[in-house]
Amino acid sequence: DQPRSRGLGDVYKRQTHVPPDSLGLIHPADREYVHQEHSSFLLSWLNALPQPTINRPTPWGLSGRWRHVSEWIYLAAKAGLPVPYYRLSGRDLSDPTSGTTRAVPPGTPVTTLIALGGAVLGAPAPPDIQAGCLRLNDLADTALLGVEFVVGPDGGWLFVGATAQPDLRLGGEALLIVLAQALGHHKEAGG
Repeated sequence: DQPRSRGLGDVYKRQTHVPPDSLGLIHPADREYVHQEHSSFLLSWLNALPQPTINRPTPWGLSGRWRHVSEWIYLAAKAGLPVPYYRLSGRDLSDPTSGTTRAVPPGTPVTTLIALGGAVLGAPAPPDIQAGCLRLNDLADTALLGVEFVVGPDGGWLFVGATAQPDLRLGGEALLIVLAQALGHHKEAGG
């Protein structure tokens, strides 16, 4: 008997895009073309991986759709989450390669909740905030979503951003169990 191939196991990919600086050996005149071809190849290959897949690649991001903070605020408001006043001008710049977009300055402490498989994991949160996270999860069509808040001194929660690449440590062992179930593993994580 020959051993049977088990095929490709679970894949967890955190790459959002092909980093332009990874093409340093390519002639400058060809870099944009090679970058687009490399991105297209990765998108096609990743979409060919067997189901289930969490945060499927899209033309807007290799690990789920990247959205500008204005899009996240719109979707969060539609999901019933409290959102900040947000104004966008032509002078505002955003970095689509940053992996996360927030409506607060860098370094501002945030509380991240993780929505996956009908569960909201991470820090304890009020029921209306948890329900809003699940609605945002559905509206964004992003299976694994980190939803970021600033919690005020009065205990009020304010949505400030979302990411398809949350820090998974925040969900603890409970997230591992939900993640295993979402990937079709029926045993509890670790068993």
